[in-house]
Amino acid sequence: MVRLAIGSLGCRNALVLTSMSNDKPAIAARILDRREALDLSQEKVARLAGISLQQMGRIERGVSDPKLSTAKAIADALNLTLDELLDGSGVTRRPRRKKGAAPQARVGAAIT
Repeated sequence: MVRLAIGSLGCRNALVLTSMSNDKPAIAARILDRREALDLSQEKVARLAGISLQQMGRIERGVSDPKLSTAKAIADALNLTLDELLDGSGVTRRPRRKKGAAPQARVGAAIT
């Protein structure tokens, strides 16, 4: 379950998504799964969402809670609604491939 909290960020107040129980890793995993399903780099999603690559990495690893506006921007970059991102309804899990492993051929792909 995700809840909104009013937090102080520097001298501004902002709505921040905070996790209840272990939801932060679930949201981070949804972002990663969707990004990989769309074959997008972290850099591309960060650019589309208007955030830094470092911030994108912290959010995707579950280290940082995004502001509501940032979560919405990431959802938009991933062609999801905020609801789909938060509840996982628009994200399907993909098997992870090991770093450095060649991508598997797609079914029906021409082999040359």
